[in-house]
Amino acid sequence: MKDWYTVFRSDLKAYLRANSFLLLSLLVVSFLGMITVAFWPAGIIVQFRRPLLGTVFAHALLATTVAVNLLALNSEERFPGIPSLRAWLRTGNLSFQAVLAGKLLSRTLQGFFLLAATMPLGVIVFLAGGLSRPGLFLLYLLAFLAASAAGWLGIYLVENFAHRFRRICLFLFSLYLLGMGLTSFFPHPALPVNLYYQLGLFALVVLLILAMLTNLRGWFFR
Repeated sequence: MKDWYTVFRSDLKAYLRANSFLLLSLLVVSFLGMITVAFWPAGIIVQFRRPLLGTVFAHALLATTVAVNLLALNSEERFPGIPSLRAWLRTGNLSFQAVLAGKLLSRTLQGFFLLAATMPLGVIVFLAGGLSRPGLFLLYLLAFLAASAAGWLGIYLVENFAHRFRRICLFLFSLYLLGMGLTSFFPHPALPVNLYYQLGLFALVVLLILAMLTNLRGWFFR
């Protein structure tokens, strides 16, 4: 069995069996459900469209996704039984690249499972006229990329800045919210958020992970 798969399977099973993961899923669904109910009667215009509902739901979904994957899923207090990257390296003859790849894949699937729990609410918002069909598809594509990027960034931060992890994450999350708010004045035609801002942040995190996996800096700076 490949080393990365050993890490991937162990981490994923530990997360999915933890009560905290179920609790986080319920909290996310409950929060988005309250958002949907609160803004359901607001902003109704012609042709049964509710643009305010779609705008608030899209921003709430993205913000919640980033917060949970960046902060909550990387909390050692909430998930004490999950081995860190360094702990995996101390357990046996596992390469750094294999351990990191396994944890990245595990975190990606965790983000997907959390998003899957919110999809019925997304469909309700679509049926209520809050989002168009292309808008709903783009929203969940961006949310999946945001979940992956936030989870990967959290892995990097918890391994390199363990003592300042929470403060750094809160600062970065605040910057993310500020950037999302400012760029929302230039939305995509099918979605009330800025598509390029979300894709740009994902690309930056991918570069960071590539730098961890390879000698990316050495390719450009000799």
